[in-house]
Amino acid sequence: IRCDIVEPSTMEGYERDPRSVARRAEEFLKSTGIGDTCFFGPEPEFFLFDDVRFHTDMAGSFYKIDSSEAKWNSGEEFEGGNMAHRPGVKGGYFPVPPVDSAHDIRAAMCLVMEEMGLVIEAHHHEVATAGQNEIACQFNTLVKKADEIQVYKYVVHNVA
Repeated sequence: IRCDIVEPSTMEGYERDPRSVARRAEEFLKSTGIGDTCFFGPEPEFFLFDDVRFHTDMAGSFYKIDSSEAKWNSGEEFEGGNMAHRPGVKGGYFPVPPVDSAHDIRAAMCLVMEEMGLVIEAHHHEVATAGQNEIACQFNTLVKKADEIQVYKYVVHNVA
């Protein structure tokens, strides 16, 4: 569900609602004559980890991530063998399977995003080892793109 939050007494957009702020920004752009439309094309990226742990207590805190795709696992023993298909540190930009182990899940995410109205331009592995990914969507106006990013995040979390 996407909606605007309004001030009940005036039925105008609530001044602290991010969608209302974005709408006012778009209206301001038009009113200045600088332009009538402004497009935004963020590139949200995400990691797919196999293990994420963290803990905090009075003695200290820690976090630890792991991914079977991570460079630091090139010497590990895995059930079924270690095929050594791992991107190196900063070596993950645009590899293809089997080095890109997330190709299929990203493709599934793209299909769901398209079903939900997003225009997908591309998807690929990103630079980092350990499962960094990107799904590129077409640009849009500020409010529409902000709504699309919420859909994007929802799909990534739920398909993963």
